[in-house]
Amino acid sequence: MMTMDVHTVLPSPVFKPNIFESNGKLDPRIQIKPYLNGYKQPQQQQPIPQTQHISGFSLNPACACLLMFGSLVRFSWIALRTVLVTINNLYCIPSYAVWMILLLPIRAVKPTFYWRVEGRLFHWLLSMVSLWSYSAGYHIMESGDKIDEVVEIETLVLVNHQSTSDVPLLMAAFNTRPGLLPNLTWVMDRIFKFTNFGIVSTIHGDFFVVAGKAARNQTILELSKYLQSVFIPRGRKWIVLFPEGGFLHKRRAISQR
Repeated sequence: MMTMDVHTVLPSPVFKPNIFESNGKLDPRIQIKPYLNGYKQPQQQQPIPQTQHISGFSLNPACACLLMFGSLVRFSWIALRTVLVTINNLYCIPSYAVWMILLLPIRAVKPTFYWRVEGRLFHWLLSMVSLWSYSAGYHIMESGDKIDEVVEIETLVLVNHQSTSDVPLLMAAFNTRPGLLPNLTWVMDRIFKFTNFGIVSTIHGDFFVVAGKAARNQTILELSKYLQSVFIPRGRKWIVLFPEGGFLHKRRAISQR
């Protein structure tokens, strides 16, 4: 059994003013005013003229302008990135679906070639998704066993579901392994079949499950048939599964019962 941890390094703030001089003393141009109950500032300490109060600090106009400029740049990039991700969704997913439909006649004659092309397009599509993490300033650090040694081996990947960022981060981590994403199968709730990415998962041949104890036995039978009819014939290698069936903090109590 191999284990790998995927960590994210949070992006640094766009601008952090240095309020200390090289000798470790507070810059005299910046005056920190404590806001404690009952505290009165001595009369001899007069506020620096022409200052602007920001979050408990008194900054001179030049420093305040730099802070405002840094915030403006940051929020402008967030808005631009949101637009780019939306456009990316609008043209990448339909492009994938159209190409797969146009190539359907080849599937009847050369199914191996068809699924090879599909795997390449699927890899490119997931690379776009992994770009969402990089464009947000997140960097991935891996620890544990080297998964490169089992890329070509049938492997069951169990992931703790912590947040909605898990899938893009996994795609970013898998994207650097040649031949991994095309031979990857995702096990997900059937509700995702009706999302914008549902058509991609359906064409690629991911496995959809029905949540709940009532459908558990039927799901196991369907999974057995899926492995025989889709997973093995298409040469898939990895199955990615979130055992909790949702976010860990929401399903922990149910999973323990």
